[in-house]
Amino acid sequence: YDAVQKNKPIIDNSVTVTGTCVPADKQPVAIDTNLVHYKELYLTGSTRANIAQFRKTLEFVSQGLIDLKSVITARFELKDILTAFDWAAQAKGLKNVITFK
Repeated sequence: YDAVQKNKPIIDNSVTVTGTCVPADKQPVAIDTNLVHYKELYLTGSTRANIAQFRKTLEFVSQGLIDLKSVITARFELKDILTAFDWAAQAKGLKNVITFK
């Protein structure tokens, strides 16, 4: 949704909302319906991705249409993996990454 507000490219005027968009406190997410209306967006929910969707996502990343840095909340070294698991269990952050250095 941030991509729409920041005028980044949207493929086929569609925005997919996944479970990762649910805040930790489970409160509803506000949506600017004027933005959806005037940009003629299709707003869709999704619970899981299949291999074709995964490959399409990788294609978008390679084309620079998706900025992965903007969705990574925290990075953890392998030695801090238990902290990373705690963060995941508490639904902290959008995406957390474990690095192997």
